[in-house]
Amino acid sequence: MHDILFLLKKVFSLAVYPLYWSLLLFFLGIIVLLRRKGSHAGLALILTGTLSLLFFSLHHTAFSLLNPLETQAGVFQEPSDLERQGVKFIVVMGGSIVEDGFPPAESWGPSILRVMEGIRLAGKIRDCKLVLSGGAVPDRQSAETAMSRLPLEMGISRESLIIMTTAFDSDDEARAFAALVGKQPFGLVTSARHMPRSLRLFNKYGANPIPCPSDFKTLQEASYHRKYIPSVDNLSDSHSAIHEYVGIFWMDLKQRLLEKYSFCPKSCPNETKIENCMA
Repeated sequence: MHDILFLLKKVFSLAVYPLYWSLLLFFLGIIVLLRRKGSHAGLALILTGTLSLLFFSLHHTAFSLLNPLETQAGVFQEPSDLERQGVKFIVVMGGSIVEDGFPPAESWGPSILRVMEGIRLAGKIRDCKLVLSGGAVPDRQSAETAMSRLPLEMGISRESLIIMTTAFDSDDEARAFAALVGKQPFGLVTSARHMPRSLRLFNKYGANPIPCPSDFKTLQEASYHRKYIPSVDNLSDSHSAIHEYVGIFWMDLKQRLLEKYSFCPKSCPNETKIENCMA
């Protein structure tokens, strides 16, 4: 059931992401025009696809989609404040090594801002453990070795570092991390846009995360050329925001589907119990 839902999620995502949606309309329009030269339907599809791509490449569109998510995420945390709240774990979501052969920092790719924020916080809290989750890693070195290089070089001791490489997606990460930290409060580091969904996932598994957002996109005023001229960066930001909205929508839909098509009663408080009922 979960494999089917995951596949459906991927297919649904491709249908709503701006670039894929625009290209689909564009190519459908070309096909229609090849079959019927001068077809108004074909021209309309091409125009709609082009305008859609242009719309999501504008700064105002990307900002309007991202800013509500980042506003919910809160602000940067200070290690001293986290320590006063009894935090002993800093959990970084979604880290992944890009390729072997790069310097430690560059090998983290898009994850570097989250990882660096985790190192900053964990390094200034006494007896704190830094927990990193990873996906793709080089074949020539182990996952643990690849992911531990940067934290170790930045002063995190090996005893304070926990590497997790078995998570399949954000839901798997939340389940694994929640089992590790239990009920005690911990610092949760992820991109600001990803924080609202991450908090819901952890709360679903009974954990008590303290949001430590990083990688903000809407805090700094955009430059003039990016603000008024369509750009790939704006399109990427729109894509990222839609990815989060799709994730939140899918999380709610998945919960309802599991409740409806399982033998577990609707009173199950969380998905973990629903999965146990389905087993």
